[in-house]
Amino acid sequence: LPVIALIHLNQAALRGRWATVKEGEAASIAIADEALSSAGLVAAFGREAQETARFVAAATHAFGLRQTAIRIEGLLTVSLGLA
Repeated sequence: LPVIALIHLNQAALRGRWATVKEGEAASIAIADEALSSAGLVAAFGREAQETARFVAAATHAFGLRQTAIRIEGLLTVSLGLA
């Protein structure tokens, strides 16, 4: 019975973590879409570097969230396998 409770708690925690990952990915996609849809204005005002940096920062953040979720999921899987 304790293992079942542990599985339930871990699934709830991971569900929230993966939701955060998806939000981060959506934010980086939104930045790319915004920059691409206004590519003419971005080029006209010479903001290519700033928009690129903005996208890279958002994508890096989303990637870090994904790595953290995968690490936690792996640790929980191993710990439940040992239980």
